[in-house]
Amino acid sequence: MKNLTLKDQIKGMIERATILNGRTLDGKDLATAVGQRLKDSLAAMDDEAQNKASVKLHQEAMHDPDKRRELCKLRIQTTENYILASNNFFRLFFNVVSLADDEAPIIQNNTTQEIRVGYVGQEGSPECIKVLKPQAEQQVALALVSTDKVRYRLRDIYSGDISQSAIKTVHLAFDMANKLDALCYNLMTASVVNGGAFGTFTFTGNKASRIWLANSRILAANLPTTNDITVTGTTGSTKFRSAVFAAIGAYAAKFTGAFPGGDLFPTGEVLVPAGDIYDLADEILPTGSTSNPVADSLLTGGPIRLGSYLGRPWVLIPDNTIASGICYARYNKSAGTAFLKSSWDQEFVDTEPMKNEEARWQQKAFGAAIAGPNRLNVARFTYKS
Repeated sequence: MKNLTLKDQIKGMIERATILNGRTLDGKDLATAVGQRLKDSLAAMDDEAQNKASVKLHQEAMHDPDKRRELCKLRIQTTENYILASNNFFRLFFNVVSLADDEAPIIQNNTTQEIRVGYVGQEGSPECIKVLKPQAEQQVALALVSTDKVRYRLRDIYSGDISQSAIKTVHLAFDMANKLDALCYNLMTASVVNGGAFGTFTFTGNKASRIWLANSRILAANLPTTNDITVTGTTGSTKFRSAVFAAIGAYAAKFTGAFPGGDLFPTGEVLVPAGDIYDLADEILPTGSTSNPVADSLLTGGPIRLGSYLGRPWVLIPDNTIASGICYARYNKSAGTAFLKSSWDQEFVDTEPMKNEEARWQQKAFGAAIAGPNRLNVARFTYKS
């Protein structure tokens, strides 16, 4: 009986009880009496274990909805009132470069003319510098980006330690991603003079103002004059429609064969205001036979992932941070470069026992830049004025 618990030993005694042990005064056989006594002991032990488990469950249920459901046999519906922002500009339009601890981000002008470079300044606002000479280099500013401090209580007078439950509600990773995305968005949408991406292209005149140096044989009329494009037929009442896809493709087609590093072409991903994305359905009637693969795809699968149209499958990405009537097309080349230095990534914890509080926040080293010639790699389309 080595290593047997008391409970296991009692069970063994019940099994070995036999009528050969005689009878009790009331005429019952001794095996039944002993067995009942032993069973009562087992039941008491089970009750004690259950009571301990019940106390523990009650304590945990004070601040854990899942435990309350288990305890009370209730369907508890938790609610949230915080709406998360979409974070798409950083991941879709910027090439991310990870720096070693001793590396500095540099933009080098490999063209044969002066170029402008927009970047996120130390204070987080878009700024513009001018690289004056070909082959010149300019260091991109890095800044320490921090999330807001999130404070929470450590202990509750009834429930004890509630810090771990509070930490579950802290979304520092999202808060950091949201800040970086906002910095990239602000840089992209700033005016051209402040380093932004969208605006009129200049191919002649002052070299520092030119976005690209065009070969003398090229007819300027064949090149786009801007990457801030109003879709043909746009009025105050028009909606997101198939003409947007044609405009996205036409923009890239005008640069066919123009770049030594390869052609620009749409990936098919389009960032669309979340409230506009189903407007595309207005072009399709849900009755009758469509005999149209794109229309069939829209009717059966919705507008998020469309079938092939104009030689390319399209993916519409809903975004709740951009204004109605404007969308952003992603092409195969990045407009900007984002620099991260992971050796500076930190999460801070500030505990104040006297106040029964703790605060957490994160920090990253971050920089972003858009070189003038790379403005061509992104376009913004207005489909409702």
